[in-house]
Amino acid sequence: MTFNHGLNTPEQWNAYFRPGGQWELNEGRKQTRLFAEYFHRAVRVPLAPGFSVLDMGCALGDALPIWHEHYPAARLYGCDYVPTSVERAREAYGNFATVFQAGWEDLRGSWDVIYCSNVLEHFDNHVEIARRLLSHCTILYVLTPYQEREDGHDISGSTNASGHVVTLSRHSFDAVGKVWTKVIRTPGAWGVTFWQEFRNRLGMYRRFQPYHPMRQIIYTIHHGP
Repeated sequence: MTFNHGLNTPEQWNAYFRPGGQWELNEGRKQTRLFAEYFHRAVRVPLAPGFSVLDMGCALGDALPIWHEHYPAARLYGCDYVPTSVERAREAYGNFATVFQAGWEDLRGSWDVIYCSNVLEHFDNHVEIARRLLSHCTILYVLTPYQEREDGHDISGSTNASGHVVTLSRHSFDAVGKVWTKVIRTPGAWGVTFWQEFRNRLGMYRRFQPYHPMRQIIYTIHHGP
């Protein structure tokens, strides 16, 4: 699996997710929890209690307790490519979730729901990955930055400071299946508070420059033409 983040070896990835590593220094755990909270404020899973859900690319698994809080009867699974993150997620949340190591290329099994938060913007082949994930579930939820810009331009083909390689819009996954989208604010995770955004917007207007607010987009993807 190729993940465009400047980390290219198992040793680098394991160091990234070790206790006190760069993931935690960059507040990755807090971001994971906040993204999950914002997701659940915006989306209600239309399935009966007891459905199964896989958090694909779960990092240290910090979205799993948020899912458990909102859907206590759900059967929870977490999966990541990095052994250290899997071990730590299993240690923290293995009492109510099954956590295992896999990438999208070697994923086996099926679930009612796959949740993939802030992962696919790191891949040029994001459509192929989403299509593969949908083959393992009934509903695929993808959460990514919305219309992210770099120096006023769409991101395309080169890794930016966040490790992102593509700008995603409402129609980025139309080729995968039936898609419903919702754009949301996620202050504290991706973006700023209302008042910070107001000040930023005002400052850009005063400089006669376009303002591009930081938003996330939720894709709800079902099987279909």
